[in-house]
Amino acid sequence: MNEGYFSRLRRVTGFLLSVMVVAAALLVWLPSPSFGLWMAHFVSVELGRQIAFCALAAAVALRTWRGRAPPLLAALLVVVPGERTRLFLGDLPPPAERVLGPEPTVTRDVALSPDVTADLYTPPGAGPFPLVVVVHGGSWHAGEKGEVPHVSTALARLGAVVADVHYRLAPASPFPVPLADVKCAIGALRARPEVDSKRVHLLGRSAGGHLVLMAALTHGLPEFAPSCPVPDLPVRGVAAMYPTTDLVYGDASPPWPDPIDNRGAYLDLLGFAPSQDPERGAAASPVKYAARAGDLRVLLIHGEADRLVPVEHSARMVAALQSAGHAPELHRLPGVDHAFDHHPGGPADAFALDRIAAQIFGP
Repeated sequence: MNEGYFSRLRRVTGFLLSVMVVAAALLVWLPSPSFGLWMAHFVSVELGRQIAFCALAAAVALRTWRGRAPPLLAALLVVVPGERTRLFLGDLPPPAERVLGPEPTVTRDVALSPDVTADLYTPPGAGPFPLVVVVHGGSWHAGEKGEVPHVSTALARLGAVVADVHYRLAPASPFPVPLADVKCAIGALRARPEVDSKRVHLLGRSAGGHLVLMAALTHGLPEFAPSCPVPDLPVRGVAAMYPTTDLVYGDASPPWPDPIDNRGAYLDLLGFAPSQDPERGAAASPVKYAARAGDLRVLLIHGEADRLVPVEHSARMVAALQSAGHAPELHRLPGVDHAFDHHPGGPADAFALDRIAAQIFGP
């Protein structure tokens, strides 16, 4: 092959890499009118360093400064959001030193009732261990257990039984069925012999954050009874990651653009628009039950750059709890988007895991 062939190949490679890096920069900074574009935005932010490497490769392949400038400038626009997050998290106390135990035993699709299943992550030994019930997101009408398995594995290696639960989904099973299924799972799991029934914690993401807050704050209320014959008892702690907390507010003030169609998700969940029936919408919102927190440990972690569920939801939950005399723990992470813990080892993911572990295994 002659030199001309390799020269053309180098230029084409450099051009394609340049296009990719420029597209990533646009995805980082422009609005996300669809869920697919938001996913591309999320990947672009989380993989900023890798995209910067591609920009350097393009600069090497392209010999002229005119060709090198676009990918290098675009790479800067991609890297800045992620590095800003790293700098912010670098100012926080380092994660506590914790000793990870052996890999847990993972048992898939454990039936807790005819309608509720869970994946169990169990540490070696007889226990009893703290219980962490994990509830997935998906706008109440999608999603599945098994999300973010590295967090479930880490918590089990630290010494907790982790149950990643699947509940029935809307609109086929509207509210309060998903909540009733979560409560069924909590009651069935806390009766297991390897579980310390006095150390039960809930962890939910997005729509799952809404469900775990509701479960923790409405124990004992007959209108929100479990979907199987188990006691509806208080839990010790709840960690809600980027949760929806106020359906009336969310329906009246959705983000713009709205990649996941929050209003449509509320309609699927409830069968009506919360802002059109504020009393019933509030009855399905965790903020309404803040006064029932008692000595519940509440942890909320939310990215300030969340494009799917605005951080105002966590702020409103904290304000309601504080007005009722409680002291929740809230972390607003600048530059961080929704679902940040789906990127294993990212700075926001590591910080969140540390705070969740502190709540579960702390005094």
